[in-house]
Amino acid sequence: MNSVLVRHKWEPYIWLLPSILLMTIFVVFPIGIVFKLAFSEISKAGIVGGFVGFANFKEAVSAPVFGTVMLNTVVWVGEEVGLSTRVGFIIAMRGNKKFLWRIHISENKREAEILYAVFCLKKKKNLNQLKETIDGYRSCQKTQ
Repeated sequence: MNSVLVRHKWEPYIWLLPSILLMTIFVVFPIGIVFKLAFSEISKAGIVGGFVGFANFKEAVSAPVFGTVMLNTVVWVGEEVGLSTRVGFIIAMRGNKKFLWRIHISENKREAEILYAVFCLKKKKNLNQLKETIDGYRSCQKTQ
């Protein structure tokens, strides 16, 4: 915490506070409520009764459709994870190849300079400023 950017020891915690609050509200509290409901008696009208312990779990496991439900869940999770992984991998591999508007700077520096100049053109007023921008880009590339 001896950084010049951190003025006080507690400052990083202030920056983390919003995400901690949101995680608590939208993740931790719902998990607690689900655990409370799992061990409670609930009427058909949705009214929460008293504590019943593991009776709800015993009833769910002893139901005749429990095996089918578990098999469907395992199949669905397997297919979903497998499909998501394959699709993400395909997108990553396609995105790693050269295509229009993607320039591998190490392969073609002139194209990168032109593209850099075009995107900076709106901010520059004349050609001298544009030349300075390209020279700045080149010097930046040399230092990397």
